[in-house]
Amino acid sequence: MRRDQPPKGPLKRALTLVGLLLCVVAAVVWWSGQGTSSVEPANDGDVAVTRSTGVSGSQSGASETPRSNPATAASRVLDLRRDAEAGDPVAMRELSELILRCGFGLNRGSDFWSGVESTASHLNPADKAMLLAAVTRLEAQCENLQPGSQKEHVLLYRQLLADAAESGDLLARLRQRGRAFTPETQAALPDDAETLIDDALASDDPRALYELSMIYLPTVQRAPPRFGIGRTPYDHTALILLACERGMDCGMESVRHDETCLIGLMCGETFEDMVRKQAQGEGEMERVNERVEWLRRLLDEMHSGR
Repeated sequence: MRRDQPPKGPLKRALTLVGLLLCVVAAVVWWSGQGTSSVEPANDGDVAVTRSTGVSGSQSGASETPRSNPATAASRVLDLRRDAEAGDPVAMRELSELILRCGFGLNRGSDFWSGVESTASHLNPADKAMLLAAVTRLEAQCENLQPGSQKEHVLLYRQLLADAAESGDLLARLRQRGRAFTPETQAALPDDAETLIDDALASDDPRALYELSMIYLPTVQRAPPRFGIGRTPYDHTALILLACERGMDCGMESVRHDETCLIGLMCGETFEDMVRKQAQGEGEMERVNERVEWLRRLLDEMHSGR
């Protein structure tokens, strides 16, 4: 297999797994925007929403919403709502991402739990327990979101993401570009692709590498290659693994683990192990490892020169 060919087999399934959530977002965003063009901001690359998702410059923002203790998680959501209303870009970013994880307000209540329990009834006892635990962690946060319809939550998600990005939040800026699903939203993005990639590579926040991986999907790249990043179809997976290596929480009960557990019913391994396992076969993992090593050297050289 030539190295510039698109990935096949397990690696392709891994990329599909990691990108599945974004496909769901794209569908909901498209649906909610029909007949509501007035909500699209002039400079927004996805939709009218406050841009949230990242750190300004090289500074890390607040950590992801605490989730292991349901009571603490619920209280933290109320704090996020308060701080987001006060204009805190990190809070806006985190609240927008929570709205996304909560299915724009759908992942809570009796109907939601009925569906979960129906799915869990088909799993073995160990997987069932892990799925229900992941759902419990999620709903502890979702139940404290603002009341409103799914469409209202989509619009709020957009507004929060847009505002956080406009305030300079790095992760929000990256997410805004990584989630520009249509030619129209891509055309509305700021002309800052090179600067954005540079800022992500210079950041000490490993989540910036994860968000960068979503910009360099093998199928659709939302920024031109930079410093050689994005020139192979394996860079997406390599960036995810490097983000885990450099400190992003990829363990059991992490946000990424629970997302994969809820979407793909793969709950028994860490998120990092899931990605690695799916990237096995037909030499793909060897190529991914080569790109991880190359990216590692590139980042080390960049950071040593600061």
